[in-house]
Formats: sequence, C-alpha cells, structure tokens
Amino acid sequence: LVVVICAYVLNAVHVRRKRSRLPYPPGPRGLPLIGNLLDLPSDKGSWLAYTELGKKYGDIFSLNILGQLIIVVQSPKIAYDLLEKRSNIYSDRIPSPTSFNRAGWHWYLAIAGVGAPWRIGRRILDRSMRPSAIVNYRPAQIMKVHAFLNHLLHDPENFADHIEYLQDSLIMNLGYGIYIKGHDDEYLAGIKRTEHMMEATTLPGSVAVNLLPFLRYLPEWLSG
Repeated sequence: LVVVICAYVLNAVHVRRKRSRLPYPPGPRGLPLIGNLLDLPSDKGSWLAYTELGKKYGDIFSLNILGQLIIVVQSPKIAYDLLEKRSNIYSDRIPSPTSFNRAGWHWYLAIAGVGAPWRIGRRILDRSMRPSAIVNYRPAQIMKVHAFLNHLLHDPENFADHIEYLQDSLIMNLGYGIYIKGHDDEYLAGIKRTEHMMEATTLPGSVAVNLLPFLRYLPEWLSG
C-alpha cells in the first residue's frame, strides 16, 4: 500500500509540473510530497482556518494537496468576477468527492458538473426560485418567522437552535409540503443525520479516499 501511495503522489507531482508555468496565487509553503496537506482544515470550522490564511496571503490564495491545486477565493467581488462574469470558464465543478458518490449522493445538484442533468435541474430551480415565484412563499415565511420570534422570546439562550429550526422547517414546508411539529420532529432528526453524513464525506481532508481516489478499489471492510 505504501508503494502505491508513493507512486500516486509522485505521479500527481509530475502532472502538476507539466501544467502551465504561469504563477499561481500565493499560499503557504508546503512540505515535500504532501504539500499543504497539514494546512487543510477538516472540521466544521474550516472557514475560520481559511479566513486566517486569507489574512496572510490575500483574498485569493492557493494550496497544493498531494499535487492537486486548490484555489481559495474569499472576496465576494473576485468570486463574482470569476463565477458570474466569466462563468463559461469557471462555473463548472470538479468531480464530486469519491466518498460523496459512494454514499449515494451523485445526483446532488449543488456539486454536479455541467451537463444535461444539471441543466434540467437548474431550469427547474430557476422557475421555482425566480423573484416572480418566491412571492408565493411569503405566507409560509411569515408564519415560520412568527414561530421563530416566539421561540426566541421564551428561550433566548438557545437562539442558535431556533435559527436552525427556522431554516429546516421552512425548507421542509416549501420543498416538500411537510409541517415540522417541533424540535423533536422525526424529520428534523433525519435532516441532522443527513447533514452529518454530508460533512463527513465532503469536507476537504476528512476522508482519505477523497485525496487518494484509488483507495475506493480496496475492500470496504478495511479500517478507515
């Protein structure tokens, strides 16, 4: 296994060196072979780590993870210029993390690459989320906000839970016509399990198979 990993890393470094010689955005100096692997945050507070790196290296910086280049954009203006004004170049997505696909989320539109399924899904979302359509959602939004304010009034200490409840209950109501009955509702429990699963399979560095895709060919009973 060690030999295979070393071969993969060396190949990734070789491929990276064959790419354009134009300079990449600045970033932390990496270690031999693994690059900035140790700088890559893998927990739920990853945006805090990226924010700290941004303070040092600027609103757009780069990381090298086992030969794979990662560009981090922290400026809304830069993101708009790249993803909106030049969307034909930068709006596509890299292939979904291997662990994400193995968990059965290959259909998830938010990380799907540009193609026929993505265009169909995007068209459906546009029809239901355009300004002329969202006016129909106001009654449900007003009802949920009133419930949120009532929860906040009687239990202000748990405001974070109330905000999460407002978000989840509104999504279930508008997306599926399901009315959440309370904080212990079974649908909320399902949402939380799904969120934890998505975090565990998509956060950079959280799963080895995302960094070393060839590991997906190993037996699933192997630890890790």
